[in-house]
Amino acid sequence: MRIRHWKDLKFYRPSKETVYKHIDSLFKDTIDWEVLEKHWSDLMQVVLSIRAGKLQPSMLLRKLEFR
Repeated sequence: MRIRHWKDLKFYRPSKETVYKHIDSLFKDTIDWEVLEKHWSDLMQVVLSIRAGKLQPSMLLRKLEFR
């Protein structure tokens, strides 16, 4: 898989202590685990919709691209 325009993306590490040997410079910030936990049920609804074929991943990515 190829990620286009990866230099424009913001990558997150799980914690400040996490270090990656060859790609560490790509990671600029850490994951906000509280936000992830708060919205977990919404995320799972999206996953189930994709698996059921009711939502195309490409449509989701287009909507998220403008945020």
